[in-house]
Amino acid sequence: MLTLLLLACGTGSSTDTAPLDTGDSAVDSADSGDTADTDTSDTADTADTGPTPIFSEPFDSLDTTVWLPGDWVLGATQLDPRNAHLVSGGVNLVHLADGAGGWSGVELYTGSTYRGGMWSTDMVVPDSAGTVCATFLYDETDGVVNEIDVELLAGGAWFSVYADWTEADGYVDGPTYQHLVWPFPTDFALDTPHEYRFGWGKEDVRFFVDGDEVGTIPLAPAVPLAVHVNHWTSTTWAEVQYPPADRLICRNEGIVAFPLPE
Repeated sequence: MLTLLLLACGTGSSTDTAPLDTGDSAVDSADSGDTADTDTSDTADTADTGPTPIFSEPFDSLDTTVWLPGDWVLGATQLDPRNAHLVSGGVNLVHLADGAGGWSGVELYTGSTYRGGMWSTDMVVPDSAGTVCATFLYDETDGVVNEIDVELLAGGAWFSVYADWTEADGYVDGPTYQHLVWPFPTDFALDTPHEYRFGWGKEDVRFFVDGDEVGTIPLAPAVPLAVHVNHWTSTTWAEVQYPPADRLICRNEGIVAFPLPE
């Protein structure tokens, strides 16, 4: 069972936490599986309310029927859902030394899958090297991976697309995998949230930071993907700059997706 703790506003220790009340769903799970084919033809007539989202998670609560826990090892990190803490304005994803020479992090993912759309997330990256803070869409079926990544390191954002990729393809840009790197500008404030957005079309994925387009990858998954958030470390990814500090926090302040215009 996914166990999450709700931190009292202003507390710095989990000793003062209370069990999370999941009575009010942050996402309507009954409809989430049918949103991929949303009809946007009448959106001009609903200007007062705007188009219906494909997906919406403000992280003002966290529905454990929507979000599932990751409990495997990712890189050098043992994932543990107890490291996800709701706070005012989002969810803190905590990465910390486990006291036995290892690392403990977190990953949550949705049971439902989604296809296409303009996806947006607001994140605060740790002001220290050593971990990866990510929001991404993912599917792996019989060793075939489809994925769209927004991965934040201390030095910049890594955007990647996998389209029917397998381990044999490796991580060299080609017909099943491509990536681009957007280094953080010198005046980029890491202690404030920034918007990372991507438009998942039929033939490519366009990436944006704070509303400015930073690049396009001419690949696109053709299958529905689940939504994931995580915080972890790697001993083999040089740009991560392992090892991390004993305790680092990245914050996700919400995820929303809308249908792309026809």
